[in-house]
Amino acid sequence: MPSILALATLLGLGISIFIARSIAGGVSGLVAASGDLARNAVPKLVTMAEALAAGDLTPKPVATIAHVPVTSRDEIGTLVEGFNGVIDGINSIAAVADESSAATEGVSASTEEMTAQAEETSAQAQELATTAQKLRELVARFHLAEDSAAGSDGEKPVLRLAS
Repeated sequence: MPSILALATLLGLGISIFIARSIAGGVSGLVAASGDLARNAVPKLVTMAEALAAGDLTPKPVATIAHVPVTSRDEIGTLVEGFNGVIDGINSIAAVADESSAATEGVSASTEEMTAQAEETSAQAQELATTAQKLRELVARFHLAEDSAAGSDGEKPVLRLAS
């Protein structure tokens, strides 16, 4: 009888160790992944959000975060699957931020191009205004010369081209 009790105790101890290790293995993977997430991804997301809030539209997105492998079909496995859902959400936010950053860079480039074109158009308009002013002055001088060349009878002389 004592040997059966000892054998049952050893068997119970072995099963307990097996269960404890399987739980600890799943939890340790989850703890490692959440620690990596807390140390790397979350601070980068916070920095990126602060930069965007300050008006800096060029922050670099967070790298994609890898899933935690699901090694069991128990509560720990369900917890890991839920955690992987959180990771998917963070990866989705990072992807949207990356797309927004790329779109902002495109808008910025278009705005710079439009500004350059507007400056060029303004310079051409200024040149045209200067030319028009010179033409007005030339016409005014011509009228002045014409008026001073008019005789005492008020008739204006007729200019003829030499042939």
